[in-house]
Amino acid sequence: MEAALPVTARKRPAPEEARRADATKKKRARYDYEFDDINEYEMLEEIGKGAFGVVAKARDRRTGETVAVKRIRGGLEADGDNDGAPVASLLPAVVREAGCLAACRGHPGIVQIKTVAAGGDDLYIVMELVPDAATLRSELATRGRPFSEDETRDVMRQLLGAVDKLRATGTIHRDINPDNILVTADGELKLCGFGCVTPARRVGCPEKPVGTLQYCAPEQMFGLRRYGPKVDVWALGCVMAELLSGEPLFTGTTEDDMFTEVVDLRDDFITMGVEAFDGTALDHLSMAGREVLASLLAFDLEDRLTAADALKHRWFTEEEEAEDVLEHPFFAEEEEDPHAAMELKFPGFESPFAAPAA
Repeated sequence: MEAALPVTARKRPAPEEARRADATKKKRARYDYEFDDINEYEMLEEIGKGAFGVVAKARDRRTGETVAVKRIRGGLEADGDNDGAPVASLLPAVVREAGCLAACRGHPGIVQIKTVAAGGDDLYIVMELVPDAATLRSELATRGRPFSEDETRDVMRQLLGAVDKLRATGTIHRDINPDNILVTADGELKLCGFGCVTPARRVGCPEKPVGTLQYCAPEQMFGLRRYGPKVDVWALGCVMAELLSGEPLFTGTTEDDMFTEVVDLRDDFITMGVEAFDGTALDHLSMAGREVLASLLAFDLEDRLTAADALKHRWFTEEEEAEDVLEHPFFAEEEEDPHAAMELKFPGFESPFAAPAA
C-alpha cells in the first residue's frame, strides 16, 4: 500500500492581506482583445481635437488608403508584473465607442469605423477619412448667414435618419452638436464624435453630466442616468434652431443657467404654443416647421417626438412624398443584423448595446 502524501498546512491570509490581494486582482483585470498595430499607419497631420482625443490624418502602410485615426491617450496601461499585458483603464469606453460605430456600419449618416489599433499605452480608433469635410459649425461660420428653411429641412432629414439608426442599435450619442457633425463636399452629413456614447439603458445611477452643455436635454442635467434616446432628439432640436437663426439656441454656461433657459422655453410653449417663436430669429419659420421644432424641444418626454415620428411629420412629407423619403439611402433596409457587425477582432466580445425594440 502506497504511503499517503504528506499534507502541508497552509496559513490562511489575514483579512487585511486578503483585502489587498483582492484589490490588486481587480486592478489588474485583463482584457483579451486583439488590436491592430498602430505602426501599420503613418501619421500625416492633425485634423481635429476633442475632449476624448486627437484625430489625425494617416496612411495605411499596407494598402495606401488614407484614414482618420483618433488617439485615446492612456487607453491601455502597461502592467510590468504581467509582461506588459493591458489592464483595466479607458478600454471599456473605447470598446463602447467602437461597438457603436461597428453596429452602425453601412449607414451613410454615421462615420464608418475600420478597426481599433494599439501602441504603447494608447488606443487608436481607425475610421474612414471623409474627404474635404468641414464641421457643421465651421460651415455656419463660413457662410455667414443662417440656413434657409429648405436647406434646414434637408439637413434635419439626414440627421434624424442617423439618430433613428442609433436608436435601432440601442445606443445614445449624448453629444450631438455642430462640432460633431461633418459636412461633405456633396452636402451629405455624418455624425462623428462618439466619445460619450452609451447603451440605451435607464439604470438610474448617479452620473456627472456629459456632452456639450448647450445641447444637453433637461433630463441629462439631473445627475441621474434616467434618460433614453430622446436626449439625442433634443440635441437635434437645438441644432435645427441654430441652423435657422445662425446662433445657438441656448447660451448658459452653467447647469443652473441652462436649466433656467430651458424652463423659460417650456413655459413659453405652454402659454403661447408655436407662437412662442414670434418676434424671435425663428419667426420666419413656417407653421409646419414650428411644429417640428417645438416637438423636438418638448420638455416632457411623452411630448417629444422620436426621430422616426419626426420624419413622418408633414414638414417632411409635404415637401417630398413619404414613399420617396423612405427610398432615401438613409432608410434602406439592411439584410444583415447590425448587431452581427461587431468584427473588430475582439475575441469573446459581447456587445453592450441592447437589441432594438420590437
